[in-house]
Amino acid sequence: MRIFISAGEVSGDIRASELVNSLKKYGNFSFFGMGSNYLKREGVNVIYDFKEDSIVGVQEALLRLRNVFESYKIVYREALKSDIIILVDYPGFHLKLANDLIKAGKKSIFYYILPQVWAWGLFRLETLRKFKGLYSILPFEKKFFEKYGINVKFFGHPLKKLLNEKISKIQIEGKPK
Repeated sequence: MRIFISAGEVSGDIRASELVNSLKKYGNFSFFGMGSNYLKREGVNVIYDFKEDSIVGVQEALLRLRNVFESYKIVYREALKSDIIILVDYPGFHLKLANDLIKAGKKSIFYYILPQVWAWGLFRLETLRKFKGLYSILPFEKKFFEKYGINVKFFGHPLKKLLNEKISKIQIEGKPK
């Protein structure tokens, strides 16, 4: 089974790589997609490295607009070749990508680390309704989305385990490091 996974910045790349690591335990999947170093370390065939289009400032964005459109086309074409699509965070890019993939007939699209529609706009709810699965890292989001008739699974915050380990170490040693 071919799984397309997409992350558009370093934090998403980290979370996506953790997800790939976990999914490998459940089957023999072929992973490919957009990401960078963390996904590459997990053996994902990164067809587009988002670091190639890192942009700072309006002027740089305008100068590199053509590159952004070209990268979008590459990612879209490759995603069409997958059995399953997993989008991680990066809502500006991923919601557009998801809409286009849905129009092209793709049905198995999942979103991990949801767009913060509660802060940035309810207009995104209609797009999110079309996903096969939505996975939240924030506990209050499940109730928020259910209020709008959208089923969301609470996945748990990825930093919780790390914090629990640090807290346990502090309790054992009696002081923070």
